[in-house]
Amino acid sequence: MPQFTESIVNAPELSQVESTLRQLLRPTVRLYATRTEEVLPLGVSKLGGYPGLPAELAWPVSLHTQKWFSRTVSAEIALPFLAQFTCSELKPYELSDLLPEEGFIYFFYAGSHQAVLYDDYGGGHQEFLEDAPSVFRVLWWPDESTPLQRQLPPENLATGHNMENGAYHACSLRPEAEWEIYAELCNEATVYPRHLFLGHSDDSQPYAIEGGYQMVRSEFWPELPPATASTAEQQTSRLLLQLDAAEETGMRFGRRGPVYFGIRDVDLQNRDFSKVWARTQ
Repeated sequence: MPQFTESIVNAPELSQVESTLRQLLRPTVRLYATRTEEVLPLGVSKLGGYPGLPAELAWPVSLHTQKWFSRTVSAEIALPFLAQFTCSELKPYELSDLLPEEGFIYFFYAGSHQAVLYDDYGGGHQEFLEDAPSVFRVLWWPDESTPLQRQLPPENLATGHNMENGAYHACSLRPEAEWEIYAELCNEATVYPRHLFLGHSDDSQPYAIEGGYQMVRSEFWPELPPATASTAEQQTSRLLLQLDAAEETGMRFGRRGPVYFGIRDVDLQNRDFSKVWARTQ
């Protein structure tokens, strides 16, 4: 643990809550993005551009349904690609030892993007997509030696601001190990944009991860009893990825806030990325 973090936790004024603070500490990987006009190698960690996918992984397409005034509108949409990460590149900076030693993780998200949705009468409506389990997907591939193919998006891609030819600006990434503790304790100025892998979410409004969990709980885990007070459940979940709205990527989410991807601890331990959720603020 870095010396400055130890100095905060060990402060005499906080002695009564020291054990609680230590439980709250979560190291994160801070990601610094740099826009590039070069074509990045297929297997590197990056934001934007086109994904390098194994032949066995298809670009995610999802049936999305939402209300349009008194009607229900829906369509099969391809989810925009946001980021890919090579675990062996991040592992040296990931101090919590939660990531696998190797593998690829891909993030797709269509919330706040636009797509044509159709009503029961065949009428098409250009709509902003609302957050729902159908607008995000995380793909996982365990073997970094698998040949990759640069894939172009399908024609029915949901589109967002500043996307060109179905892609956001490609950005190379520089990871940095960083310990996170609540900002009130650090009392340090926050520098934006903040792209984070693991750690604590830097919420622009309260309960980003918790709100997303409540949104997907009944669909992802229908076997769970109805939630009356889910605080204990939510403490077993964590931030997987936070991507900020940023000029270098051209990405913009919600009201120009970040998008947060959350995962349950048990699913992360089991390398099950099929039930990751996403929420924007």
